[in-house]
Amino acid sequence: MTDFLQFWTQHSPIFSILIPTFTAFILVLLGNPGFGSLARDWRQPWRRGISYLSATLGLITAISYLIQVSSGQIIIYNLSEWAAPFGIILVLDQLSALMLVLTYALALPLLWFSSKKWDERGRYFHTMVHFLLMGLCGAFLTGDLFNLFVFFEVLLLASYVLLLHGQGKARFQLGIHYVTINLLASALFLIGLGMIYGSVGSLNMADVARLIPLLDADAHKIAVAGGLLLFVVFG
Repeated sequence: MTDFLQFWTQHSPIFSILIPTFTAFILVLLGNPGFGSLARDWRQPWRRGISYLSATLGLITAISYLIQVSSGQIIIYNLSEWAAPFGIILVLDQLSALMLVLTYALALPLLWFSSKKWDERGRYFHTMVHFLLMGLCGAFLTGDLFNLFVFFEVLLLASYVLLLHGQGKARFQLGIHYVTINLLASALFLIGLGMIYGSVGSLNMADVARLIPLLDADAHKIAVAGGLLLFVVFG
């Protein structure tokens, strides 16, 4: 038990990303009925059960995070032991823990509602929901602007599939508009990141906050312009 608690304390931030990721891959491996009906597919109850179980586990994990950081503690996790600002880091604080709790608190009723035949309109509904959750969790936990972009793209790709989930010309037309707008936003996101990196020399959020006041006037203007582009993207 002591070893487990030590392992949990050391690696806990990564589990909110790993849980939906592994769930999505398990659901892919479960297969689909090809051109057959999902309503008559014996695997559909398994998909729903695995999806519910994963989301419940994710909510429990997020609540445990909130308890961990309730005293104001900030947990920093360095992936592959690469220290910031050079490595990929996850930052778990009260805000990120609260956002994870809200994410899974909304995911559970969403999955319950979808089980009332909605998830039978497409073959990878539950898989895409968990890829979406992975992207959201990663975006809330990352301490690096480039990895924020990566997780943002993961959740957007999953949302594209979910939006086009089903059939119909109207759905396809609305989906094309949504994809086009988000591709433009992604391009602006990358341009903003390039401006920040070119002027500051880092994309680690804490490092950027530390270095911006030290920039000369021209570099500071470029960094601010990059930040405003990110504001436009998320606005």
